[in-house]
Amino acid sequence: MSSNIIRCVLQDSRGMLWVGTADGLNHYDGYSFTTFRKSGSNSNTIRGNFITKLAEDQVGDLWIGYLTGGVSCYNIATGVFRHYSLKDLKEEKNNKTPEVTMLYVDKRNTLWVGVVEGGLYSLDKGSGAWTHHDLVNSKGVPLPSSGHKDYNTVFGANEDGDNMWLATAAGLYYFQPSLGELQLIKEKAQNTPGEYLDLMLSIFREGNTLWMGTWSGGLASYDVRKKEWHRYKYDRYSPTTNVISGLLPSQSDTIDLISDDRGLGYFDKRAKKFSFPSDGSRLKAGDYKAIYTDRTGNVWVASNKALFKLFKVSPKFNFTPLRSAGKGNENNYTIHAAFENDSVALFGSSYGHGLAVMDKRTGRKWDVSFDELPMEERKLQVTDILQDAAGTIWVLTRDHLFYLDKNRRQLKKRTQPPIYWNKESNYFFRIREDKSGRLWIASLRGGVFVYDSRIDVFIHHFSIESEGRQHIPSNYVHALFIDKGNNIWIGGAKGFLGKVNAKNASVEVYSTYFPDVNVNANTVYDIIGSDPHDLWVGTDAGLMRYEVRGDQLVFKKNYTSENGIGSDIVKSIARSKDNNIWCLTETSLCRINPATEIAANYGFADGLVNSGIGNRIVLLSDNRMVVGTAGGYYQFDPVYLALLKQTAQVLVSAFNINGVPRYYWNELAANGIVKLKPSDNQFSFEFTNIDFNRTEKQQYAYMMEGMDTGWIRTYNRYAGYGNLKPGKYIFKVRAVSSMDKQDGEIISIPILVSGFFYKTTWFWLIVAGSIFGVMYAVYAIRLRNQKRIYALNNRAELLEKEKAMVMYESLKQHLNPHFLFNSLTSLGSLIYIDQKLAANFLQGLSRIYRYILLHRDKELVALSDEIRFCETYIQLQQTRFGDAFQVHLRVEENFHDLRIAPVTLQNLVENAIKHNIVTEEEPLVMEIFVNEFNQLIVQNNLNKKEFVETSNGQGLESLNTLYQHLAGKRIEIVETAGHFIVKVPLL
Repeated sequence: MSSNIIRCVLQDSRGMLWVGTADGLNHYDGYSFTTFRKSGSNSNTIRGNFITKLAEDQVGDLWIGYLTGGVSCYNIATGVFRHYSLKDLKEEKNNKTPEVTMLYVDKRNTLWVGVVEGGLYSLDKGSGAWTHHDLVNSKGVPLPSSGHKDYNTVFGANEDGDNMWLATAAGLYYFQPSLGELQLIKEKAQNTPGEYLDLMLSIFREGNTLWMGTWSGGLASYDVRKKEWHRYKYDRYSPTTNVISGLLPSQSDTIDLISDDRGLGYFDKRAKKFSFPSDGSRLKAGDYKAIYTDRTGNVWVASNKALFKLFKVSPKFNFTPLRSAGKGNENNYTIHAAFENDSVALFGSSYGHGLAVMDKRTGRKWDVSFDELPMEERKLQVTDILQDAAGTIWVLTRDHLFYLDKNRRQLKKRTQPPIYWNKESNYFFRIREDKSGRLWIASLRGGVFVYDSRIDVFIHHFSIESEGRQHIPSNYVHALFIDKGNNIWIGGAKGFLGKVNAKNASVEVYSTYFPDVNVNANTVYDIIGSDPHDLWVGTDAGLMRYEVRGDQLVFKKNYTSENGIGSDIVKSIARSKDNNIWCLTETSLCRINPATEIAANYGFADGLVNSGIGNRIVLLSDNRMVVGTAGGYYQFDPVYLALLKQTAQVLVSAFNINGVPRYYWNELAANGIVKLKPSDNQFSFEFTNIDFNRTEKQQYAYMMEGMDTGWIRTYNRYAGYGNLKPGKYIFKVRAVSSMDKQDGEIISIPILVSGFFYKTTWFWLIVAGSIFGVMYAVYAIRLRNQKRIYALNNRAELLEKEKAMVMYESLKQHLNPHFLFNSLTSLGSLIYIDQKLAANFLQGLSRIYRYILLHRDKELVALSDEIRFCETYIQLQQTRFGDAFQVHLRVEENFHDLRIAPVTLQNLVENAIKHNIVTEEEPLVMEIFVNEFNQLIVQNNLNKKEFVETSNGQGLESLNTLYQHLAGKRIEIVETAGHFIVKVPLL
């Protein structure tokens, strides 16, 4: 909360709590506070931070009165503030608006405002205009005119038909608003010196009686029919006490009140007596400022130090006190064990007188003391009590095992197990009897002992020191349970949970560590079974539920504070006759319905007011349960207690869309549905239990009708939805009672999620019709022109092919004149120089033209044929250039079957010769190979000629066009500073 200085409390008609403080307005939903503070940059908030009064009008608007600053109205449905100034009431000296002392809304929805020394005002909400009424004296003269301005203050009001009763600083007034007349109802008794009997601070009506709290006059009553006054004071001898500033009517014959000099108390109307019991707080009497009761009967007390809620304790639990051993032990005296049969009731404690015994036939009570080990603290601690099948009552204490001699009224010992190390006690803790009559005893230091009372012998000892089948991982054994199959379940420290086979005394250990669900118990405190095969284990990590399947123990669930129980530490467990599981946690008594898994908690508000709850819960023979506590024990009927539990009232406290609050109440009231835009399909609801008792343990059930298939149960108070399809939905939420009854009022919010226009059915029908029309028109046009289009496409494709072939034929024909001219020139020279070489040259020339003639009609040839052809061409060129022309042709045989266009390689070699200088000083060096991408690489060094006479610049472009036609691939041309590279795709 924003401040500990509280001035006023109000529960609105929806159920939410509003708290006015010295530092802002606080809104409480049962889980947390939301604060409104004054802001200089935001006008839509409160006008001042010190709030003195709160009221709600007939339409649900919240009215706020300030120490200074006038009055504000908050529309809860829209989240909008409106401010109403009291400028004409500013104090002359400091120019401040006086304090608001009263806000009251009558049945006509008129707001009445009392201010310090300003009389009474009513507000015209439409115009913001105020109507003013000054209080008058007994002669009808306004108090400010008569010199008594300080009495002109109204503190409270109460309606009487169309008129009003006013509690003021000048006394009780009867006010007729229609006439604007005020009448002072004077009490005959006169004020004694120092008393202010006429200063009325609070008022409420009960039948024909008005009750008023006064300054130094105590409690005053006025019978409006008999016109009789009565005064009640708790201090008859002091004129400065008896100050009652707040009154609260009660359903009983009492009036709750707050006194400036005595604090919180009540007045018994029958006995005509006051009572001021201690509330356990450290507040001074003058710290109390206001008292208020909400719909569920909770009493809220505003003070200078905190906001208090008073619990109305119901008689669900009967507390029986037991006397302690004497002075010094009162705080430690605690009941640990209980037993009852037809003749006797026994209660075991620590720091008491031993075993408390009551003879149920005679009603006589006595205490039985017993021996303790000298090395241990004197506690007289009884830890457990058991009556065996033979009728013997065994009393287990910290140090010894006794049986009760009822005739002599004594506890007697038989054979005892070995004492723990260093003469310390075994610290016996639990005792149970198996089907064969043997007693099993769990201890916190010595493990587990088995005693056969028929032969007075301890026959087994299970401990960490034992070897073989009787070894257990810890001597600290806190839990002991024997099921219907005579299996002995034990548990203790180190997360130890085990089962002892009674036939062969072997121990099987089970896990309490389940990392997949984040469960890891360090200590097992108690074990109990329930029908048909469930095993419940209380640990420091929660209440674990197992299923017994033969020799297997299957973990089913772990109940923690998340699942509704009081806390994660479960100390004691018991099962009632209706098969419900009851357990004691660190904070409360809890009940779980195994079938529905619904948890209920009982604590201070239910009457468990003593400290020390959490030691032991015991089921008695008559199905009553006993809870041991400090100074005594509680008894209750678990079945009757469950039936008393009521379903809480639920409120949807917030509706957030895309993280922004949506104030939907007015829209829902006007239209019956909340309409959401298409972009508003990410939203969440918050709901709360407005009885403000154990809200964190309240379970809810909610569903989105139209989306969810059933009710969703949760202890979480949030429900979120996203990406809902357009349509109508209904969000529903209700409280689930501890009896698993979904009988609480259902809160329903109808929602319409709009869709984008392009996602609606009508839009797509129009689109489909339009598309069909367009498609029909296009189809008609296409049908009419299909043949022409088809013919044009074929013609274009043919022309494209013909163009490529013509270009290629031109390229091949280009070989004839230029190459023939150079070859004949070289041949002419060779005839005179070397006739044999000339003959070889002529044969090579013949092979070249034979290749062209053989492949002129082919689109593709084998790469091997093209290489042989190119080698012949290279030989002719090397005859011409000698060492000035060098070619390195390295194509592996596995590429020879790939295809290539005829004379491609020759054209690329010729292109290199044509564009580069070929001399011995600057030789032309070519590399021909195939890369990993099946590309034929033709690379030469660059030594470009300045002018090329026979080039038209179309050779490589024509070759590129050809390969696009043949394979849909382009040749790649790369020119660097030193090389010219052509990459031809092989097919």
